[in-house]
Amino acid sequence: MVQVLIDNEYGFRHFVWDFKGTVADVIRWWQGLKEEDDFFFRPEFSLYRVNRRPVIGLEYMNFVRLARKPRPAKLRARGNNVVRVHMHETDDSYLTFRGKMYYPGSRFVW
Repeated sequence: MVQVLIDNEYGFRHFVWDFKGTVADVIRWWQGLKEEDDFFFRPEFSLYRVNRRPVIGLEYMNFVRLARKPRPAKLRARGNNVVRVHMHETDDSYLTFRGKMYYPGSRFVW
């Protein structure tokens, strides 16, 4: 399972999405999004379709810290990873994982 920390700029809310798949699956899904997808224009609907829960305060900061640095090898081996997504409009939305940045609808990696 991958935990996706979503920073939702619409309303400045934060969620954790328990994604049942691999990091590669999350990245592939993200890179396949199109600008007209509900994930960007109507996040209040798209976020309800996924298994997510709000996070605030210290819990949010802990997820931010986990998303910034690589997980210990023991945890990575069990598939526990945190991916961070900043969600707004297509031109300022991105996914980060282990120092690499991915943009929706693009195969390029920064």
